[in-house]
Amino acid sequence: MTKSKHTSFQKIELALKQCELATAFEVGQKTLEQAKASNDDEWLAEAYLMMANICKKKAQHSGKPSYNEQALFNAMEALKLIPKIHTPTLQADIYTATSHVYINHQDMNKGYELIEKSLTLCEEIEYTKGKYNAYMSLVGLYALQNNFSTALDYAFECYHYANENDDKSLLMRSLHSISSLYIATLQYQDIFEYAKQLLVLAQLLEDKEVTIVALINLSVAFGSTGDYKNCMIHLMDALKKSEAINHRSNIAKCHGNIGTLYTFLSNNEEALKHYEIVYNEYPDVIDKRDETALLVNLGDLYFGRGEFELANTYYTLCLELATLINFNERIAIALVNKSQLANVQKKYEEALKYALQAQEVYDKLNHEAADYHAHLINMAEIFLAQEDFQQAIKYGEKGQKLCLLKNAKHHLAEVYDVLSNAHLGLKNFEVALAFRNKYMELKHELLDEQKYYQIIDMQIAYETEKKEKEIEILVKENKYQALLLEKGNQIESQNELLKQANQELQQFTYAASHDLKEPLRMIGSYTTLLEHRLKDQLNDSTKEFMKYISSGVHRMNKLLEDLLKYATLLNNNHQTDTVNLNHVVQDVLDNFHLKIKETQAQIEVSELPIIQGYPSQLLQLFQNLISNAIKFRKNDTPPQIFITVKEDPNQYVIKIKDNGIGIPAEFQKKVFDIFYRLHHRQEYEGTGIGLALCQKIAIKHGGIIWMESEENVGTQFFISLPKV
Repeated sequence: MTKSKHTSFQKIELALKQCELATAFEVGQKTLEQAKASNDDEWLAEAYLMMANICKKKAQHSGKPSYNEQALFNAMEALKLIPKIHTPTLQADIYTATSHVYINHQDMNKGYELIEKSLTLCEEIEYTKGKYNAYMSLVGLYALQNNFSTALDYAFECYHYANENDDKSLLMRSLHSISSLYIATLQYQDIFEYAKQLLVLAQLLEDKEVTIVALINLSVAFGSTGDYKNCMIHLMDALKKSEAINHRSNIAKCHGNIGTLYTFLSNNEEALKHYEIVYNEYPDVIDKRDETALLVNLGDLYFGRGEFELANTYYTLCLELATLINFNERIAIALVNKSQLANVQKKYEEALKYALQAQEVYDKLNHEAADYHAHLINMAEIFLAQEDFQQAIKYGEKGQKLCLLKNAKHHLAEVYDVLSNAHLGLKNFEVALAFRNKYMELKHELLDEQKYYQIIDMQIAYETEKKEKEIEILVKENKYQALLLEKGNQIESQNELLKQANQELQQFTYAASHDLKEPLRMIGSYTTLLEHRLKDQLNDSTKEFMKYISSGVHRMNKLLEDLLKYATLLNNNHQTDTVNLNHVVQDVLDNFHLKIKETQAQIEVSELPIIQGYPSQLLQLFQNLISNAIKFRKNDTPPQIFITVKEDPNQYVIKIKDNGIGIPAEFQKKVFDIFYRLHHRQEYEGTGIGLALCQKIAIKHGGIIWMESEENVGTQFFISLPKV
């Protein structure tokens, strides 16, 4: 490859990463003209492929179909050159790259044909990397055909290969696909792990577009756990970044997800505003599957407002589009919604017709769709309205089992109501009363949750306004600081420090979210206990629970304040605080109060020193290590943890010893590697970055961390920290 050719492709790749599409297009056209004049067929084929990729990106950003046509033209020109190309690996790459374009152009047959040619050639020449690139094309093809399980299988094959061979580009693409496919299949519990990895990697590779995708996927994960505040923060960040590069399809996706979030927060006016922005301003860039979700959401909003005709219009549009693209999950949802709408309007025959059609679709899906419980409840409500109480109970009990399994509280309340009325119709008064009591108890709980969500909604509005003001102040301050800097090298140095601090902050903040769960868990548990005891006057126990709540809230607020301070650090010379490690460890033990009680853990702590450091980081350090000591315990033995200190002339060496399962010798050198996991996530939860963060925190405090372990005996972690 000539120097000129290499430089041109580097410029284009960099421009694409930064989403500078105009620059990429201009350089791409010049490179194509140079390649045409060079009589170098391989260079010309690569130039056509690069132009096809640029045009495909421009189509995604702008929504203009003409760019897809240009992408297809360039891909076809590259294919024509294959007989003149004598490098087999390049031939395979051309087949794979052009398959992307055809798949994006909805020509699945041609796309699959090209992938097969690429895979056959890769097998013949033992081109392993080419084979996995072709697999990524298959991921896209099967995803568009709604064959999500097969798409996931290929995506994971690529993920494991990329990890083993340190192929960061392929790793990023596979993580992108895995997290997005989990969202498509509503497997929200699995999104966090892969979306976090994707965000870190996208920022490392400075890929703006994939960074946005990671933020959107993380927001969905936060929303699925009820952490609506973090959900909104990530969505607003993604929206801001999408608007900065004018990525219209991602802007539309952000507005759609924000609308859904406001629906969960019972703020229907804000939800409708964002949905209508998508539907009216971005109809040309919405993915067809996303469009079906948008249509259902709009229908639900109008259904809730009693505007049944409008609701039916949107449900019908969703059903037609989902049928057109063969999206069975959404076909079923649309049919259920139309059935519910007919049932509310007392059109019972029509309601049953749609419900039975939905049942046929769910049968095809083997009853594994995430919302199958909603269909069962709808069937129960239809039979209840027709006074077929036995059938109502039959479907209601099935729906109840699924609701309990999925913790679907709103639907569970509906089930209890149906079962109460059905048993009442059969004069099973005692059973009817039991379900009525369950219904009333759950409705009370949901009412409290609604109040909580309204508070979160107000907090989000306040934080959004506050953040906008902070950004405005920071912009003014940055402009002022820039005027004070007289030399260009000073500006460059300052920017590099800021960039480094931001990268470290991302990793630290996302790991911290894991440790914030324990105070939250305390709040939830004790609030529930308190609710059950408010029937009588406050006694000593309930007062104690109130203290726990206040203490947990206080500690979490303190941690958040320290994290905010950490976010403003530009370098490691920021002033430290005097930290009493006894207080730090006690805060950790208070956070883990429930976990210690559940596991019957015995924890002995010696008198610990006072040092200079960052309180929130030291809390993170001890919280990770003590959490691991409890988590990786033997099944039949309560955990025993001993925290001691040895004083040297210049340092303290703190030892945290446990009697857990230990770490095999062959893995001990890797425990501090980021994202390295010794156990499958189904055995032990975690992100794989806790110990890497512990190492970073120790180093930031001028110390080091190391460990000794014996399998089935236990583990000892040592942290050296300098004296004050």
